Amino acid sequence: MLLLSDLSNFREGSTLVREQEGLRLDIFRSFTSAKDTQGAIQALRRYGPDEPQLYIDALTYFASSPQILEEAGDELDKVLQRIHDDGLLSPLQVIQAVSNNAVVTMGRLKKYLGDNIAREDKEIKTVSANVLILSPRVPPLTNPHRTNA
Repeated sequence: MLLLSDLSNFREGSTLVREQEGLRLDIFRSFTSAKDTQGAIQALRRYGPDEPQLYIDALTYFASSPQILEEAGDELDKVLQRIHDDGLLSPLQVIQAVSNNAVVTMGRLKKYLGDNIAREDKEIKTVSANVLILSPRVPPLTNPHRTNA
């Protein structure tokens, strides 16, 4: 069935067969290989919650060309948010993923990186405050060899 659908360029048939077989990554990749950004976005929205790898693949795809990035619109920001929320990649890995070419600028990642820094700062402050609250009160260290003259 899949072969017949592919030979006939019947994309809906190919998608249906792949969906029934649980080949969601293949469905997304078939859209990306055809440079069908809107189809890729629809597949991402449909299968992404069950297939987190799709968000990483979408990030790489959106960063592959200026035209694709433009077609994706604000979907890049949604993908970055999901990658952060689900802990799929570290900020450094995100930068590495989009730095294979000069399509996604640091200016485009500014909000994502700023949000990550703010969250990390807040987490550090929370952990530091909890450590101070939970740590026993220790008197300041004094030097027994020091004389007060």
